[in-house]
Amino acid sequence: MRVDEDVVRPAALCPEPHLAARLYRDGYQPPLRGTLTELEPDHALLYTRGAVEYYGTYPGQYVPTPIALRAHRCERSLHELAEEVLALSKMSWNSTQFDGRLPVSIRTARQVAEIVRRLRDDDPVEPRYSFYM
Repeated sequence: MRVDEDVVRPAALCPEPHLAARLYRDGYQPPLRGTLTELEPDHALLYTRGAVEYYGTYPGQYVPTPIALRAHRCERSLHELAEEVLALSKMSWNSTQFDGRLPVSIRTARQVAEIVRRLRDDDPVEPRYSFYM
């Protein structure tokens, strides 16, 4: 398969686990899940984990960290991209947790990569995703 150099992904998600910036609210609760802070027109921080108004609390044990979103040559707004990332962070085929940190597309790819990287050079790679479930 040849990748055309002119083709650019509409958006790139850059998870940065050790961000220097974090947001805080008054009181004891961390920022609300879905809080988006634009740093630049093409760069923002999104909290995919955080306090949930419906429950009135934060369901996690640790202070959540945001993920960084960067839009590259994108026709859609950063807000629209953040909504999609937030929706995808709710999806998990192997868990009932409703607030995963990363979107399911990235989280699943990392889990499959973790398995595949343990294969020896002469081991066949199973092409079906269901094999990795």
